[in-house]
Amino acid sequence: MAFEAPKPRLVNRSKVSSLADQATDLKSLRDVLVDASNVSIGLWVSYVLVLLYFCIAVSGITHRSLLLEEPVKLPFLNVDLPLVSFFVLGPMIFLMVHAYVLLHLLLLSGKVGKFHFQLQSQIADSETRAALRWQLPSNVFIQTLAGSGDVRKRFAGRLFRLITQISLIAAPVTLLVYFQIQFVPYHPSPLLSLWLRSAILIDIVLLWTIWPSITQGKIVYLRIHDVLNSFLVLRAAGRLLTSLATFAWIKPLNEPIRKHWRLFLRAARYGSVGLASLLSALVIAFSFAIATYPGEFLNRSLEPVPFVKWIRAAIFSGEPDEVTGHLSTWFSDRLIVTDQDLVHAEGRDRTLIRRSFRGRDLRSAILNRSDLTAADFTGANLAAAQLKGTSLEGAQFSCINTSTIANEEDNPGDEMIKRNTSPPDEPDDDMIEKNTSPSSYYSGYLANKLRYEVGCADLRRVDLTGAKLKTAKLAGAKLQRANLTVAQLQGADLRFANMRAANLFGTDLTGATLDDAKLEFARLFSADLRAASLDRAQFQGSDLSGVKFDGANLFRAAFQNSGLSSGSFAVSFRGSFLESAMFYHASGAPKAEQVDLQKLDFLTPAWGDWPPEMNRLKFRNWANRILEDVLEEVVDSEGFPSQFGPRTQEVVDALLEMGRYIGRHGIQKERRRSTLSIASTSPFEREAQVKFLIDLTCTGRSAPFIARAIPRSRWDITNTSESEALFDRLRQGRWQLSSCPGVDGFTGEDWSALERTADWSSSIRQIIKKNGKD
Repeated sequence: MAFEAPKPRLVNRSKVSSLADQATDLKSLRDVLVDASNVSIGLWVSYVLVLLYFCIAVSGITHRSLLLEEPVKLPFLNVDLPLVSFFVLGPMIFLMVHAYVLLHLLLLSGKVGKFHFQLQSQIADSETRAALRWQLPSNVFIQTLAGSGDVRKRFAGRLFRLITQISLIAAPVTLLVYFQIQFVPYHPSPLLSLWLRSAILIDIVLLWTIWPSITQGKIVYLRIHDVLNSFLVLRAAGRLLTSLATFAWIKPLNEPIRKHWRLFLRAARYGSVGLASLLSALVIAFSFAIATYPGEFLNRSLEPVPFVKWIRAAIFSGEPDEVTGHLSTWFSDRLIVTDQDLVHAEGRDRTLIRRSFRGRDLRSAILNRSDLTAADFTGANLAAAQLKGTSLEGAQFSCINTSTIANEEDNPGDEMIKRNTSPPDEPDDDMIEKNTSPSSYYSGYLANKLRYEVGCADLRRVDLTGAKLKTAKLAGAKLQRANLTVAQLQGADLRFANMRAANLFGTDLTGATLDDAKLEFARLFSADLRAASLDRAQFQGSDLSGVKFDGANLFRAAFQNSGLSSGSFAVSFRGSFLESAMFYHASGAPKAEQVDLQKLDFLTPAWGDWPPEMNRLKFRNWANRILEDVLEEVVDSEGFPSQFGPRTQEVVDALLEMGRYIGRHGIQKERRRSTLSIASTSPFEREAQVKFLIDLTCTGRSAPFIARAIPRSRWDITNTSESEALFDRLRQGRWQLSSCPGVDGFTGEDWSALERTADWSSSIRQIIKKNGKD
C-alpha cells in the first residue's frame, strides 16, 4: 500500500501564541522549577544514601576478609557478593548513579538559567526580584543557583555551596579513592588495579565536563586562558614540591622554597580553575603513584623518587604494634592479620577448614602468630612476608606443576631423577664446545631454570622465625635469604628447594627430606638434621657449626668450601651415609663415628669437575647463579642493582676468595688440598652402625619423625641383612611403646609404609643373594 501524505490541518494560532508566551512567562518557569525541585531533592537524597551505602560496605572490609576472600555482605540487603566482584561492580554502579545525578542537575541548572534571564529582563526592580526569588523552593540546589542575594552571598549561601560541592565533587571522588585504598592490601591483578584507577579518572573527567555548566546555568566549555592558568598552577606546585624534597632539611638552601612558594601563591590567584586542576592532579598522582603495593609496576618504577617514597612510607608502610596490633600509619599496602585463628570454624565443633591461597600475591604480608594449619600456598608469592611464630603444620608451599618434582614412592634411580626432575646443574660436553662464552651458556641455563621454577611458591626473604612447619610441603619452594631461625620443620618436604643464603639458626629439620636442595652460603648454626634425607644437597660455602647430621643420608652431598668447625661446635656425622660426598677445601674437624669414610671426594670443586681450561668459565657461571639468588633488592633509577646489602656482600667476598686461586690452566695445586680433618675414633662396622641407627630411631624425643625417615631414606641399610633388626625393633614399638618410643605418633599409613619398605628390602636381599649364588 502506497504511503499517503497526511492531510493538512488548520492550526489554531491563538493556542500557539499562548504556548509561546509560556516560554517566557515567569509563573510558568517558576512552576517548572518547583516540579523539577521536587524531583531533584528526592534524587539527591537517594544519591546520598547510595554514597553512604557504599561507604559502609567498603569500610566493613577488613584485612582478614581480604586474606580469606570472604564475600562482602551488602548492608540492608543481606546479600553476599564475591569479593572481587564487589570491587568491580561497586565503582561501576556508583559511577552510573553519580553521572545520572550530574546530568539531572545540568538540566535543572538550565531551567534555573532561563528563569534567571527572564527575571532580569522582565522585572527591573531589585526588591521585586528578590521577593520572587524568596518564593522559590528551599532546595539546596535551587537556592544555590537562583536564590536571593541575601542567601547566596551570606553564610547560608556558602553553606549551601559547601554541601553541594562536598556531596557532588569531594565525596564521590573520595569514595572511589577509598575503594582503591581498601583493595590495595589484596594486591589485585594489573587489570583490576587499572579499572579502579580508571574509575577515578572517569569521575574526574565527568566533573570537569559537567560541573562548569551546572554552575553557569548553561553549556560552557573550558577556555584557552583557563587551560593556561591550570598549567601555571601545576608548574608552580611541581617546582614547590621539588624544592621541598631537595632543600627541606638544608637551612642555607631554604631560599628556593620561599621563592617557589611565592610563585605558587601568585599562580593560585588566577581563579578556581587553577586550584581545581591542582586538586585533580593531586588525586590522580595519589592514585597512580602513592596507592600502590610492593612488586607492582608503578611501585617499582617510582621507588627511586625520594618524596614519593617518603609519602608512601608515611601513609601505607607502617608496622603493626606488637601489643595492640594497630597500624602506625593510616592505611596499609599489605595484608596484616596477626594473632588470629584462620582455619577453625566458629562454634563448638571447631572443624578444621583447609584454606586455599593458591597463586595468591601475598608479598610483604604480616601473618605473625596466626593459625594457618594445613593451608595450601601452592604457587603463592610470599616474598618478604612475616610469619613469625605462625602455625603452618602440614601446609603446602610446593609448585603448581608437580611433574617437576620426583615422587619418592616410585623410588626412581639417580639417573632418572637427574634427567627428569632436577634443574640442569651442568651442561653437557657439546654445549660447552658450542657455547664457549659465559653469556650464551648462562642464557641457556636461565631458560631451563625458568621452566623448572614456574608456579613454585615464592618465599624469598620471608621471615619464618619460630614458625611451626612440621610435615609442611615445600618441594621446589624459593627460600633464598629466608629467615628460618628456630623454625620447626620436622618431617618437612624440601626437595629441590632453593635456600641459598638462608638463615637456619637452630632450625629443627629432623627427618626432613632435602634431596637436591640448594643451601649454598646458608647459615645452619646448631641446626638439627638428624635422619634427614640429603641426597645431592648443596652446602657449598655454608656455615655448618654445631649441625647434627646423625643418621642422615648424605649421598653425593656437596660440602665444598664449607665450615664444619671443631671442638664443641663440630659438625656431627655419626651413623650417617657419606658415600661420594664432596669435601673439597672444607675446613674443620667433624665427628664421624660409625661412618664409612672410604668413598669421600676431596678433589671435585663446588662448580664441578671439568677440564682445566674450562674451570674459569664454569666457576663464573656457578657464581653468577649464586649471586642471582642472593642479590639484595636495592635498585637505582633505571632499575639496576645500585649496591650490595650486608648479606650479599658476605657472599661476594666468599666467592672472590674462592675465585682467586683459579688460574688460566685450572686450580692451583696447593689449593686443591682440603684442610678438613675427618676421621672416626674406631673402625667402621656395619653392625655397630645399625645398632646406633636403631637407638637413634627409637629415641622418643623426636618421635615420630626419625622413625619415619630412617627406613625410607637409608637405603644403604635397608638393602643389607642387618636391616631386619631395625624393622623388628620398630614393630615391637607398635605393641609395646616402651620398647621403641620413637614410633609414638605413628598412624596407620606410617605402619603400612613401614611394611612396604620391609617387603621391598626383603625382595632386594633375596635378589642379591640369588645373584651371588649364580
